Amino acid sequence: SESLRMLHPFVSFITEEIYLKLPEHEESIVNAPYPAYMQERENPEIAARFESLQSLVSAIRTMRSELTVPPAKKVRVMLKLEESLTKDDFFARNSALIAQLISASSVEFVSAKPEESGCVMVAGAGFEAYISVKDVIDIPQEIAKLKNDIAKSEKLLQKSLKKLENPEFMSKAKPDAIEKEQAAKEELTVLIEKKKSYLAELS
Repeated sequence: SESLRMLHPFVSFITEEIYLKLPEHEESIVNAPYPAYMQERENPEIAARFESLQSLVSAIRTMRSELTVPPAKKVRVMLKLEESLTKDDFFARNSALIAQLISASSVEFVSAKPEESGCVMVAGAGFEAYISVKDVIDIPQEIAKLKNDIAKSEKLLQKSLKKLENPEFMSKAKPDAIEKEQAAKEELTVLIEKKKSYLAELS
C-alpha cells in the first residue's frame, strides 16, 4: 500500500487500479495519506546490497546489448561474491528475481572463476558475474564484430587525442568543446578496454 501511494503521483492510473484491488483501502488512493519519512527504517547495509544488485542487473543487461544477445535467449550466470555481499544470503534469496531481470536460465554461486570457455565477465562493487554466451551467440561472428568495433573506436580515440594534444586547439577552443573532447576520450578508452576484455574471453 505504501509503495503504491508513493508511486501514485508518477503513475496515477496503474497505482489506482492496483490499490483498489487491495483487501483494505480508502475509496480512492487519492484520499489515502502520502507515506511519511521514518528514520528508523533506514538501513545502510540493505541499501548497499540493493545498489549492488541494481549494478549487477545493469551490467549484465549492458553486456547482453553490447554482444547482441537476443532478448528471448536466456543465459546461464555464475556469481562470485565478496564476503560483504554473502551476509544473510541476500543475493541467494533474490536469485529468482535476478534471473527474471536479466533473462537468465539459472543463477549459480561460485567461489572462483569458472574454467569453461564461452563466458564473459562483468564486475561491480562486491561481485564478479560470469555469463555463458556460447549457446546464445555466434562466437566467431561476434569476435569479428568486436575486432571491427575496436579498430573503429581506436581511430576515433586517436583523433580525439590529437585534438587534445594540439596546443592551438587547446588555446582557441571554447571550454565546452574541450570538455566534450575530454569526455569523448574517456568514454572511448573505457569502451575499448571493455570490448578488448570481451574479445580476450571469447577468443
